Amino acid sequence: MSAENKPNIYHRLQIAIDKSGAAGKTGQAAREMGGFAYHKIDDVVDHLRAILIDAGIALVPSVESCDIAAMPAGNKTCFHAKTFINVKLVNVDKPDEFIEMRTVGDGIDYGDKSTGKAFSYAMKNILLSVFQLRGQPDNEDDNAEAPAQQGKVTQPPASQPAPPASQPPKQNGHKPSMEERKAAPWAVPDLSSKEQKVPDWKKIVCFPRGQKHGGPAPLGQLKKQELKWYCDNWTWGDQCEAKHVELRVALNIARKELAVEEASGPEPTKEWPAPGDDPFV
Repeated sequence: MSAENKPNIYHRLQIAIDKSGAAGKTGQAAREMGGFAYHKIDDVVDHLRAILIDAGIALVPSVESCDIAAMPAGNKTCFHAKTFINVKLVNVDKPDEFIEMRTVGDGIDYGDKSTGKAFSYAMKNILLSVFQLRGQPDNEDDNAEAPAQQGKVTQPPASQPAPPASQPPKQNGHKPSMEERKAAPWAVPDLSSKEQKVPDWKKIVCFPRGQKHGGPAPLGQLKKQELKWYCDNWTWGDQCEAKHVELRVALNIARKELAVEEASGPEPTKEWPAPGDDPFV
């Protein structure tokens, strides 16, 4: 078959999407970071490698720009990298036919890995989106080696009682997805009555993402994007303690102040991080 008679790049992309199914989330964040599950870049690439070869698609990434900023973090220096990359999906039988896309990734590290994290997150995000790999319900709890069953949505037994609104349900082996956690009444509870007990939310401590061996840091020391991530994604676990309630109250206050600031600020705001996705892995 001549190159003219073979599928074009859009047909090849459609074939690849049809064969891809959904990729399981095999990564697990630390408990102090929320304990959420996430897609690992290595698993996403391994999931697609044979599919791209069979479809006759070459994946060609290139870095458009990369900016690195250093900032103090206690007795350490934290490096924040932001990179824009271009990704081409090329028809291997007709290399002058391709689809070109642009994406961005952020990475924070206390050593020399911030650029690698930024590049990995950018690639992971665009691959998940282009090849529609996010469609597996509750895939944090699934076997990553099992093929996705399209259209199948797991429903809880009809006899299962609803969890109380003040705390998360007992896990019993099930790890709720970020979408479930965000929709649950215990994820970001209304704790307005306790806000007077937290006069300065910026002094309440948390464990910054990516900080594996350091101690807790005040919320006021976090970059705005990091603080936004915490406001939208942090929930307490099965055993809720007083310090967890205090942190959630502080985050609720911070959320309100950020909303007011962005509504009246003269400068456009950046997009908030995608729920459940951790750009530092």
